[in-house]
Amino acid sequence: MSTSRPQGIDRQTAEHLLDGAGGVDPGQLTRILAAAAAPGHDTELAGEETAVAAFQAHHLTPVTTPRRGQMIKSPLARLLTAKFLTAAAAALATGGAALAASVGALTGHSPAPVHPGASQYPSTVQATPATQPSRGQTAAGSPSPGSTGGGTITGSAAVLCRDLASQGGVTGTASPATLTQALASPVMSQALSNPVFSRLTAATGEAATVPDYCAMVLALPRLPQPALVGDLPPAVLGQVLTTLAPPALATMVTSWPGTPLAQALTAVPAPALATVLTTLPAPALATVLTTLSPTPLAQVLTGLQPTVQSRILDELPASELRQLAPSVLAKLPPSVLATLPTSVLAKLPPSVRAELPASVLAQLPVS
Repeated sequence: MSTSRPQGIDRQTAEHLLDGAGGVDPGQLTRILAAAAAPGHDTELAGEETAVAAFQAHHLTPVTTPRRGQMIKSPLARLLTAKFLTAAAAALATGGAALAASVGALTGHSPAPVHPGASQYPSTVQATPATQPSRGQTAAGSPSPGSTGGGTITGSAAVLCRDLASQGGVTGTASPATLTQALASPVMSQALSNPVFSRLTAATGEAATVPDYCAMVLALPRLPQPALVGDLPPAVLGQVLTTLAPPALATMVTSWPGTPLAQALTAVPAPALATVLTTLPAPALATVLTTLSPTPLAQVLTGLQPTVQSRILDELPASELRQLAPSVLAKLPPSVLATLPTSVLAKLPPSVRAELPASVLAQLPVS
């Protein structure tokens, strides 16, 4: 294609040329214009593809084929194209509103208004682990039934337990005693067949122990079925007990009969058991230890570290210590026995006292 460009002419000169003025034959002018509009010769088009590829590489998105024949060749076409692009942009800008309006017309419902600056697409809400409140505290910092503190027992367990209690005909504002009665209702077994409560049965291993589990999660003063508390999985039982605040823990465990209490405490893992016993106030601790028969009491105490044993026994007054069976105390290490009152040591078998330090033996009666 020729690259030489003749000097441009103005509009008036072009009109004269088309009219045959200026000494130019109209037929000759027509032939000149037709030759200019004809396809280029091979020699004129040599290197075109290379030039187009170089231009696209620097300025345009690469295309697979040259776009000859699609170029805009007239001012009128360029004007129409510009108008089309403007209309298309306007359509894209307003298309969402138009589509929403058309959907509203079809369905009979108006789309929800979008506030200025707000996204038109609702964000996806994803559940994330909530920050656990401190033991026995709600998020606001006050004790509340259902607060469980930490571990895997979350607020969702308390919500499920309240929903379960509602199957017994109580409301969300029911008193702890009413919630306990609802969890003891015979309808619980049928309610627990609902898949909604599958998390509760998965935690306890069976539906029968869910009411007691929920009573502890909700920090209720009593269990609906205390005879079954020992059937809870030891890890779950230890976890839920260690999340209770001292007053709630004391109220609950002191209400358990001796056999379920023994089953529960002997099943709880040692670290959790140590936390439970050292958290109990002294009166509740004394009640628990004296409620246990000698065999489970010995099992409970000997499963603890000596420092924990000493700490527990130090909390008991001498009158309560004297109620503990000497056979149980005899199984404790001498370092722990040495901290007991002499009135308690005097009741120990001679073979056990012989293991005590001389300084302790000197304080015992001569007999």
